Parts: sequence; structure tokens; C-alpha cells
Amino acid sequence: MRTLGPTGRSAALGIVGLLVAGCGSDGGGSLDPREVAVEELGQLGRILHVGGPLLGHAATAFDPAATPPDACEQGTAIVVNGEGRRQFDYYDIDPVVRFTRYEFDGCRVTADLDGIPAQLEYEGDLVTGATPGDEPSGSTDGDDRYVEFGSNDDALVLKRTIRDLGGVDVIEQATERISGGLEWRVLDEATEYASVLVRVLGRSIPDGYSLVWLQGEAGEPLRVEEVPGSGAFAVDGPYIYNSSRCTGGSRRITTVQNITREDGYPTGGEIEIERGESVLTILFSAEGAAAQLGDGEAVMLSEDEVRAALDEPLC
Repeated sequence: MRTLGPTGRSAALGIVGLLVAGCGSDGGGSLDPREVAVEELGQLGRILHVGGPLLGHAATAFDPAATPPDACEQGTAIVVNGEGRRQFDYYDIDPVVRFTRYEFDGCRVTADLDGIPAQLEYEGDLVTGATPGDEPSGSTDGDDRYVEFGSNDDALVLKRTIRDLGGVDVIEQATERISGGLEWRVLDEATEYASVLVRVLGRSIPDGYSLVWLQGEAGEPLRVEEVPGSGAFAVDGPYIYNSSRCTGGSRRITTVQNITREDGYPTGGEIEIERGESVLTILFSAEGAAAQLGDGEAVMLSEDEVRAALDEPLC
């Protein structure tokens, strides 16, 4: 029998080695800086999407920011609330937290995704928790919060089936396995995220798309930090990706100048992305972005191109 405590950390680190071994890197050769910029902006979009409400991107059932179900139309969901101490790996604290632990067994629910009917199925464990606040209010409770996906060697499995407006023909079928976790700190005027997260996505309909995504690594999370009072933010740390569309590889993002935003999209700031032996520099503006690969010439991307790359990753 498993003990229901404030933590159910999954063994994501074992997957990390497989990802590093399985993902190639930028192997040099002649590269189109525009294509590279669009590809890497797509990965930045994935990072920002995990932030959900923090960065102005809508959460879906496949995002950590989404609220898990506590009741199922089919299958079961065991929901346990509790309180206990929890070690925050990325903030070096071990406060008392209030937590909710979900144990899903084929839990199916119906959801409305932008007016399109969808069936969602959850399998595995999920823990959400926070330090108690003065006025507890569900997921907004407390100043330090966390989400853990899966437990032991088992990932949390999410399946999504989307049908047409008639509810008959399947237009998308996808399965995602998530391990690891997020920790974040809510300040008076800012929020900080730190994460080591493994996501493996397979979509059979319509295109057989697959993605392996690792955000952060052992001992070094990927961090997203807001600047108090300004709405600007910084993104720093390692990530790895590989998909059926792109070889991908190991990356490291560094914020040179804090990123400003409007409606969740960058309007200023500068980032550098290490990719193999080259470095991609992206300078954002209200008109779009300038991207430079190594010592090559800078190319310009329009505002529409930047937004499209962030919202619809090429890889």
C-alpha cells in the first residue's frame, strides 16, 4: 500500500539519460538562420505555455496549469487532501504544505476545447500543493506551490480524443506521458517557475506526430522568472527536444536582456540559445524579432511570424 504524503516524485531522471543519448544536436553545416529561429521560437513557446496564466497563454487539459478532474464519467479518481512538510528542491525550503493527491484509473471526462467536444482520459498519479495562505482559495493558496506528475517509475498518462462538431468523426487522438514536476513562487508582484519536466507526446490522428521534450535536467531546473512590477520576465536553463519533424537536440537558453511582453507575446528583450557548436541570438521588438546565428547576418521576422512560431511549434 502506498503512503499518501505531500510528495510523489517520479523517477524522471532515468528518462533523462535516454533523451540525451537519443537526441542529436546541431551538427553544423549550412543552416538557414530564419528556419533555425522559427524552430527555436517554437521551443520557447512550449516553455512559456507551461507557465500558463503567468505568461498569458491559455491552459489546456495537457498543460500543468490545467485543473485536474475530481470526478469521472468512467473509471475512478481517488482524491486525498492532506498536510505535511515538503522539500522544495529548487528553493531550498521545507515548509508545511497543503496538498491534493489524485490517483487516476482510466478516469474519463468530457471537455469543451474551444467549442469542440473532447474526451480526456487520465491514468496515474498527480500531486498539487502549496504553502497555506491567510485566506485559502484552492489553487491560488499560498506563496510556494508545486505540481508533481506520476510517481515512482510511472508517468501520468493523458489521452485526448477530439471529435468534429457532430461528435462522430475523430479529428485528433493523442497520448502524453508526463514525469517530473514544477515548483513556483508567487511574490507580491511577480512569479517564478522552476521545473524538471519530461513530456512524451504521441499523436496518431491526424498525422502520426511524436515529441520528446525535457525541460531542465538533474540538479539544474529550467527557470522562468518575472521581474517585480514590470511584467517582464527571464528564461534560463537547459532543455532537450526531439520530434518526428525535427532532430532537435540539447539546448541552453540565456536571457541577455529581460523580455517585455504584450498579450503574452514578446515585444522587447534579448535571448541567446546554445545549440551544438552555434549560438542563436534573438532580439525582440514590437515589430517582431531580429535573429542571428553565430557570426552570420541577422534576419528579420515580422510580429506575425514570431507569434505564429510561438503558438505553432515547427517541431
